[in-house]
Amino acid sequence: MLDNTQRQWFGELLEDKNHLMFITESDTKEILGFIIGKLMPAPEVYNPGGLTLMIDDFCVQSGNLWHSIGAKLIEEIKAAAKARGATQILVVCGAHDEPKRKFLIDQNLSIASEWFVGGIV
Repeated sequence: MLDNTQRQWFGELLEDKNHLMFITESDTKEILGFIIGKLMPAPEVYNPGGLTLMIDDFCVQSGNLWHSIGAKLIEEIKAAAKARGATQILVVCGAHDEPKRKFLIDQNLSIASEWFVGGIV
């Protein structure tokens, strides 16, 4: 069950016109995958001529679903974003997530940067 913080966060996303969200369910209503994107101005250094669709939350139930469920979800969100003026997609993916990284490369996306983070001591 969702706690109040998660419920509030999802409620805010659903009401925000700059967020796009899609899920895929099985016949038994089990969630097989989801994608959440945010439309935002592109960083000036890229200047793609329109909005950027930033996807930070994008998961499928198991790695073997990337090329079926993952592909369906990314195509749906890209079409919705294009209709709203987006010209560029940015997908966050951890270096350790090999199945997702392979899928994104197969989608003709390329790695633009990787971040290094650490605590401030």
